[in-house]
Amino acid sequence: MKRLFTFLGMMVLSIMVMAQAPEKFSYQAVVRDASGNLVCNGQVGVRVSILKNSANGVSVYCETHQLTTNANGLLTMEIGGGNVVGGVFSTIDWGNGPYFVKTETDVTGGSNYTLTGTQQLLSVPYALYAKYAENGGSGSDTTGMGSVLARLAQLEQYVLYPLVNTLNVGSVYSQSAVVTGEVLSHGASQVTVCGFCWSTSQNPTINSNHSTETGGLGNFTATITGLTPNTTYYVRAYATNSQGTAYGNELSFTTANPAVDGQPCPGAATVTDIDNNTYNTVKIGNQCWMKENLRTTRNANGTSIALGSSTSTTTAYRYYPYNNSSNVSTYGYLYNWKAVMGSSSSSSANPSGVQGICPTGWHVPSDAEWTQLTNYVGSQTHYQCDNSSDNIAKALASTTGWDSSTNTCAVGNNPISNNATGFSALPAGSYYGDYGSFGNIAALWSATEYDGYLAYGRGLSYSNAYVGRNYYDKYPGFSVRCVRD
Repeated sequence: MKRLFTFLGMMVLSIMVMAQAPEKFSYQAVVRDASGNLVCNGQVGVRVSILKNSANGVSVYCETHQLTTNANGLLTMEIGGGNVVGGVFSTIDWGNGPYFVKTETDVTGGSNYTLTGTQQLLSVPYALYAKYAENGGSGSDTTGMGSVLARLAQLEQYVLYPLVNTLNVGSVYSQSAVVTGEVLSHGASQVTVCGFCWSTSQNPTINSNHSTETGGLGNFTATITGLTPNTTYYVRAYATNSQGTAYGNELSFTTANPAVDGQPCPGAATVTDIDNNTYNTVKIGNQCWMKENLRTTRNANGTSIALGSSTSTTTAYRYYPYNNSSNVSTYGYLYNWKAVMGSSSSSSANPSGVQGICPTGWHVPSDAEWTQLTNYVGSQTHYQCDNSSDNIAKALASTTGWDSSTNTCAVGNNPISNNATGFSALPAGSYYGDYGSFGNIAALWSATEYDGYLAYGRGLSYSNAYVGRNYYDKYPGFSVRCVRD
C-alpha cells in the first residue's frame, strides 16, 4: 500500500527570449521515504518516460538520471537532458497529445526502479511547443502562432496551480479508510478547498467520490466511507485555488473482507432478555456477542435488580448511565458485580458457564473469553491501527458518543473510523458512588474474580488506542455484554 517513497513532481517553467528554443525543461520533486520523512542530501536514481494519450500509453521518450536531493529533500532535473534510453526528445509532437510524465525511482541511487507516479502534462513547455510549431508541427495553423497562444494560456494556468501530495492510507477497514495528504504550495492564489477523490478506477477526480476540507498549507486528513468490502480503490489528494484544481500522486488500497466478522450471529441475529428487550448480535472470530449493552431490570431467574443510589458488594444494584434514565435505551444500565453474577461463583473457564444476568442460552464472559476476543482482533491486520496488534480499541468502539482526542489511533480520534468489528462498545462511563467518565470510557465486567474483593474487566478510553485489562473493586457500576453459549 505504501510506496518505497513519494516522488511529487512539479514542472518549473520559465519563458525566455532566446536565440534558439530550448530542448528540455526543468522538473522538481519533493522526495519522501515510506514513513513520510524527507530524503535529504540523498542519492536517487530516476527514470523518466513521456507517455502519449494516457497514463498507460505508449512511451515516446525515456531517459535516466543519477541525482542528489538538497537539504530540504528537493530534487531538480532537466527532462530532455538525461541519459537517453529510447526515443528522440526534440521530435516529440507536443501539439498532438495529451502527454503524461511517468517517474520511476530508486532511493539507493541505483537502477532498481519502483513506479512512483504518473502525471498528465496539463500544458507543454511553451518554448518546446513553439519550436515544434515553427517547424511545421501538427495542426492547420501553419505559422504555429494560434496554437502557441492557446498553449501559453494553458501554461499560465498550470504554473499557478497548487502543489499537493497524497501521503498515506491507513486504518483500512471493510467500509472505510483514513487518508492523509499535504498541500505544499498554494500556487498563485490561496487554496480554498482540498480533500481526496477516490474510485475503483485509476486517476480519480473531483467528479468521482470526494471529500471536502478547508484549504491551507500543511497536512490534512479525511475518513472516506461508504466503501465496498474486499475491493481495491484508488485515491489521490486534490487542492483547488482560483485557477483550478491540481491532483497529487495516486495510492491504492484494498478494503477488508469481513467474511463472517461484523455480521449477525448465524441463527441468532437477535436475542431477547427476561424483560423482552431485544438486542442485536455480532459474530467476531469464533464468538457470538451481544452488539448492545444489557438493559434488563431483572436477573435471569426473575429476581428484580434494585435501582441503586449507593454502592454495594452484597446487594445487586443497577444504575442509570450518568444518572439519566433516558440514556438506558442506548447505553444500557450500569451494574455492580453482584447484580452481574446473581448467585453464581467466579469462573475463569472458557466458556464461563455463568448465566448470571444474561438471557437463556447466553452467559457472562470470563476473563479468558475477553482475552480470546482481543487476541483475535489483534491478530487481524485490518483491525489494527498503525499496524500494531495492541491498537485495536477503535475496531471495537462505537462510532458515536466518544469525547474527542488528538492522540494517534485513540478511540476519540476521528471516531467515524471506529467499529470495524461491529462490536460497538459505548462510553457509558461508570458509577463509583458518583457518576463519572460518561463519554470517556466503556467499562465492562467479566465473570472472573481476582480475589474476594476484586474482579476482572475490560476498559476502552477515548484517549487510548488499546483495550485495557485490569481488576476492579466489585462495588462500582459497569456495563455488561453477554456472549452466546
